Amino acid sequence: MGVEQLARNEFKYAVRPDQLEDLRRCLRAFCVPDGFYLPEKNGWYTVDTLYLESPDLRVYRSCEDQHLVRSKLRIRTYPDAPNAVAKVEVKRRIHELILKTGVVVPGEGWEAWILGTRPAVSLPDRDRASLQEFLTMQRTQNLGPYLLIRYQRQAWRSVYEDYVRLTFDRQMECQPMDRYSLNGDPRRWTAVDDEGSLATPGALLLELKFKQRPPIWMADMVRRFGLQRQGFSKYCSGIRRIRQERHYLLDRVPVSAKGAFAWIC
Repeated sequence: MGVEQLARNEFKYAVRPDQLEDLRRCLRAFCVPDGFYLPEKNGWYTVDTLYLESPDLRVYRSCEDQHLVRSKLRIRTYPDAPNAVAKVEVKRRIHELILKTGVVVPGEGWEAWILGTRPAVSLPDRDRASLQEFLTMQRTQNLGPYLLIRYQRQAWRSVYEDYVRLTFDRQMECQPMDRYSLNGDPRRWTAVDDEGSLATPGALLLELKFKQRPPIWMADMVRRFGLQRQGFSKYCSGIRRIRQERHYLLDRVPVSAKGAFAWIC
């Protein structure tokens, strides 16, 4: 078990695949790969994240409407890691600032902490407080499992600054999930990084993460490669995609049977 607490800024950019190697060469002067780096996959590793949502899609709508203060509850794991863990997280946005608090638990049986079959009273104080914050928000806001997102990530951290990270994400996909599970159906994945979401076909998502101000070398890199900052939420893009697919299916159901399919919208 362990508690994670972090406050940072996140700037996002769409990167063409042909820019990746040049960006990596630039990064090597200031950064090293993070601990999840997989040499056999050229540095890429899998990230699976389960997001919680309310029946009226309150979390999604606050993100789409760009509320200045909003939050998400999620459970994240890294299945390629030899000793997989699950991060039970509350992620808040206050204007430009991202605040994350969470508990790191063993990857096996993580759902027991959420469902209450493993009592939090047995945890150390800091762990228990972070888990209790998650559970309180889950219950008071009527949140439950709703969307599973998977993507391939490559991450770098600065060797000069206290906290500076860069991540590249690709092959972003999602599927609905109505139970506490990080095991998706291989037949149900749907892409969320298409042209309609990232504006550039085949683009990778680059995120620059830092505590206060970006270092000079990072700002120089953005200018050198002509990167344009943009808003992008994997979660919102995933929700839009599954809602589009559900409406597409409903439009093809006979009128007499639509009542039986109302749940899919």
